[in-house]
Amino acid sequence: MNNNITVKSTLEEAYLAQESVSVWSANSKKAYRRNIKLIAEHMKSVGLEPIIENVTYDYGKKWLKDHYGTFQPSTLNQRKSTIPSLFSHLNNEGIITGNPFLNLEIEDYSAESHLSKDLNLVELYQVYKAAHELQSEGVNVLAPILTDIYTGLRSTNLKELKVNSLDHESSALNITLDKMEVNFQEEEKRINSKNREGFLPLPPKAMSVLVESAEGKEPEDALLYGLRGKAFANKQMNYIVRKICEHLGWIIKTSVTEKEGVNTGSKITKTDKYFTPHGLRYSVATIFHDMGVEDNAIRMLLLHSKKTTQGVLSRYFRKDSREVKQLRIAQLLLETVLETALEMEEKFNVEMDLESIYEQLPVAFENQKKNAYYINVFKDDIIRFTFSRKMEQMLSTTTDHSNSLFHTAEGINVAPTHSMAPIYPYQQYGLQPTGYPMAPPQMNYNYPPQPPTGHYPPYFYGPYAKK
Repeated sequence: MNNNITVKSTLEEAYLAQESVSVWSANSKKAYRRNIKLIAEHMKSVGLEPIIENVTYDYGKKWLKDHYGTFQPSTLNQRKSTIPSLFSHLNNEGIITGNPFLNLEIEDYSAESHLSKDLNLVELYQVYKAAHELQSEGVNVLAPILTDIYTGLRSTNLKELKVNSLDHESSALNITLDKMEVNFQEEEKRINSKNREGFLPLPPKAMSVLVESAEGKEPEDALLYGLRGKAFANKQMNYIVRKICEHLGWIIKTSVTEKEGVNTGSKITKTDKYFTPHGLRYSVATIFHDMGVEDNAIRMLLLHSKKTTQGVLSRYFRKDSREVKQLRIAQLLLETVLETALEMEEKFNVEMDLESIYEQLPVAFENQKKNAYYINVFKDDIIRFTFSRKMEQMLSTTTDHSNSLFHTAEGINVAPTHSMAPIYPYQQYGLQPTGYPMAPPQMNYNYPPQPPTGHYPPYFYGPYAKK
């Protein structure tokens, strides 16, 4: 060890002295040098000279506070590990006592996400419905939930969204995530290869909710807010999803009492329906894959690298690209199913058979690719199918006696004066309830066939319209 190293030595000097007696690989040395450089730069930015004696537990907490959320916990743990290693070496050399970074705990908010279940269409609708119910009660969950249902964005991306992230012209979000790495040998900064800048479409109802929530805010204000009205941070989505799970009974709270009968708090039990924010990411990827969306489009949605593209992704995110068009179609179909199911339940107290409808989504996806106005036909189909199923259920519970005869006020049986007509003769193929064969549909709609397009017809925007 260099005998000139003291508590007044810089971190870089102390590290290079440690490295000179190490047996680390070249890659390890490069990583450790980078970590030392980053911490030294941070110390300078907060007014501290980057010397050994200034690395205290209080500084460690400041370092963590400034970086937590900007980087993944695994990245922070890797960077932090260099300091305990260096200080352990300095302790062994008798230069210092103590190791302030050793007890610095970095909570991994993403650890649970890898265990999250993905939601099927029925469960996703329950989440969609719960978000609307909570929003109507004044609980601010709708905008974040809708955004994540259709994009699957990570919490680190959601918290970066600003009001000016909304692309009003194209009904989309502009995503920018800048992570910078500093090369230990050079002062210049370069963009990390994991950097992603992109354009993600949004379906019309979700877009209208975001536009409404952004009203009255400045362009640089946060787009999303948590349960208490504060700008989005890393754990806000966890709290929102937990609130949804509590509302649905997917988390159960029970009081815990001791033998004396004193209530000592509550115990939380997670059912097999419980999910984390990452579950929405799994769900949208799975549903879109089952629809027939190409893998590269799903990679784009998840901000993964396009398999056949390297380097800058500017061409990858063209607003009229094949991937964007496919995502628009898939989002529009999913939103139509969820919104129609909610309308049917709220207005008519009728539940849709979402499992059967899910099986038809690949066909609907192909039809929508060929004709941008097919969505009208699709919505008409699922409404007719739902009412037809309901009638079938009602008829199946009717007795044979009441089916064949009607009763007068005097109790005399009389034959019905009308004949039973087929239910919904214009039922589309693929959504036929059993027992009721339907005639082929007469495709005489009030609109002419249109060529495929990457944009929604104007009347699909509902309350959201270009200004």
